[in-house]
Amino acid sequence: MAGASDENLREIGNVLHDPADPVMPYRLYYSAFAGAYANDQTTLGNTYLHLLYSLDGRTWTRYGRVTSVTNGIEDPYVLIEGGLYYMFVEDKSEVPFRRIGRYTSPDGLTWTYTGPVGLALGASGAWDSGDVSSPTLLRDSDGSWLMLYEGRNMGASQYGAIGLARSTDRGLTWTKLNGGAPVVIPNAAAYSGVGAPTIGWLGEVVPDDLLCAGGVYYLLAHGQAPARNAYLPALLVSTDLITWTDPLGREVINDETNRAPSETMMFADRDAQSVIYTSGVTRSSGNGQPNLSRALTVTGGQGRVLEVAFSADGEARWLLAPYERLTVVGVLADGTGGVGNLRRRAVGAADSTLTDLGSVYPLYLDGGATGAVLVLSAAGVSGGLLAARVLTS
Repeated sequence: MAGASDENLREIGNVLHDPADPVMPYRLYYSAFAGAYANDQTTLGNTYLHLLYSLDGRTWTRYGRVTSVTNGIEDPYVLIEGGLYYMFVEDKSEVPFRRIGRYTSPDGLTWTYTGPVGLALGASGAWDSGDVSSPTLLRDSDGSWLMLYEGRNMGASQYGAIGLARSTDRGLTWTKLNGGAPVVIPNAAAYSGVGAPTIGWLGEVVPDDLLCAGGVYYLLAHGQAPARNAYLPALLVSTDLITWTDPLGREVINDETNRAPSETMMFADRDAQSVIYTSGVTRSSGNGQPNLSRALTVTGGQGRVLEVAFSADGEARWLLAPYERLTVVGVLADGTGGVGNLRRRAVGAADSTLTDLGSVYPLYLDGGATGAVLVLSAAGVSGGLLAARVLTS
């Protein structure tokens, strides 16, 4: 909306679900700005906190700016613990921007700034000596909090690797893990002395959301893909949060019908039975709000409808976990005349090995010992929407 405080979207946060809240059980905090974006490291920034809320996680209502947060912020990530809301943000309260800020609230609307978190910048010359930002959090099984964060050493042109830290005091102080070294490294010459690249097709990488299902961690991230000249979303997998793999070998989903790629996605259903990732929410710059109409929904419960927003080449793909069993009972065209086509390959194999699974339903699928990559394409559909119904066995 022209002239509104969220005229232009900057970053979306995680989807927060609180079943005990009868009014706003689903919340999506995001940062947005009016006019031109101020990120020149000479002002306090002009991106502010905003909120969408929902009763069902699908139909959203615009709350608007959350005025109790007066500082410029980006990348909000919110947890609920002991009846309190805790929000971590890329903090614009000091120049240059280089720290993560922390807020608390009794209701998620009235926030109190508690200051920068105790996550130290790296030593001079270290990969994260320039800034720490883009907090992505997960409550661990022992009650502590884990955080993946973006670190940069801008003097060495090291942009966007991912580090890991732990907190035992609800995010006030943090201890870096993995000896302070990054756990996800992009494919960039500036990182040649830091470690081997984790993800070969991104020149920088930023964490977005983190989910643990069945002892496996799934990380949604985004980064700049030099070969595509675009920022694209990625899915990484780990069993220990230290060693990560890139099972898809390319972006999760991409909408290149305009110059606003769907670069940021978030998990929306955290009730992870056989879930790999469920609803994703994409960032689409310049439309005033997160583009919820292009959500990606992947397996997660009896009778769940699978909605896929296709990339420009008419494909969307996701990961079938080891031994996960699915029954696909149908693929529905979106009204454009497209016909669904489902293929699979082994994790780590080339796309040239994709096997056509046919179009006779139901299809009974099993991830096998190592899991599989499933690719759904639609002839004649580019950037469209196609739905399927997926049942877990």
